[in-house]
Amino acid sequence: MHSFFIVLAALCALAGHALALNITFGGETNITASTFFSFPPGPYTQPCGAAFCDVAVSAISECAADDNSCLCSADTSKKINDCEQCLFEYFIRTDTVPSDHKLGASTAVTAYATACKTDANITLALGLTLPSSWQGSQVLVLNTPVTVLAVGFGGILGMGLLYIMSNLS
Repeated sequence: MHSFFIVLAALCALAGHALALNITFGGETNITASTFFSFPPGPYTQPCGAAFCDVAVSAISECAADDNSCLCSADTSKKINDCEQCLFEYFIRTDTVPSDHKLGASTAVTAYATACKTDANITLALGLTLPSSWQGSQVLVLNTPVTVLAVGFGGILGMGLLYIMSNLS
């Protein structure tokens, strides 16, 4: 009877490990080259559309659907990387979050390069870089008068708490 409870406890522990984590990333897991740039229109289409993304879409559409050597050529991959770079810089500049996980994402560029390596055995050196004008993440710092005010209120509250605690009896 004792061994039955040990086996039951072990099964519960193992079931807990099996059911502990279930992560789903993004919506589409497998996308084709023709749907790689099928994202909803938005304010990012004006600065990046005609100059970069429309060029990349036309380069993809000029290739046959099963012509991986064309889809993974240096010219096509550069156009795709330029479009993603423009989108990436747009989202940094406007401090917004993209509505689609393929927009200006390093993961999208990496997935494209990986697909070219896997399907066409072509190694691409693609990647997104931070814009030269980017000065790092924004740090909000209190100015001197606001800092004095916040520290003063904190001191008053702290002294009041000490006074109340010292008079409890």
